[in-house]
Amino acid sequence: MSNAALLDALGGLVTDLVADQEETLSADTRSRAIEQALLRYSADLALPDGGPVDVPLAHRLPVAQWAASLLCMQLSTRYSGERESALGVDVARTQTRAQAYAARAAEYRRAYYAGTGLADQLNPSAAPSLGAAAAVVSWPRRNPRHNLVRRGAEI
Repeated sequence: MSNAALLDALGGLVTDLVADQEETLSADTRSRAIEQALLRYSADLALPDGGPVDVPLAHRLPVAQWAASLLCMQLSTRYSGERESALGVDVARTQTRAQAYAARAAEYRRAYYAGTGLADQLNPSAAPSLGAAAAVVSWPRRNPRHNLVRRGAEI
């Protein structure tokens, strides 16, 4: 599949996923989000740089979901300045648009990693084999209490 056809196919999927982004974001924002998603996909799978990225049919929806995640984060940032009405007229609306877009972005991010079968670096439970490394180091010059307690030394 050619690069232009792939971009068009992904663009259609992104438009379906984030239908309300057409009137709020600039025209080239969607294409930049798709290009960033393709770059993320090629980096995650360690594909060679330079040539057009060939996304298999099974991974097109996850790549579109990553682009939708980027768009939802931009929409969340755009609407983050909204405030609740002081009158409390819309009490039934418990979530702001920014929170709703942030939740959708997190959902699309999880769907990308689930669809591609990769481990999410920001989710510690996604990679249980990578335990937290803990080490305590005492630097003599940086720690003023270094000489107060000497372990293993005879007094």
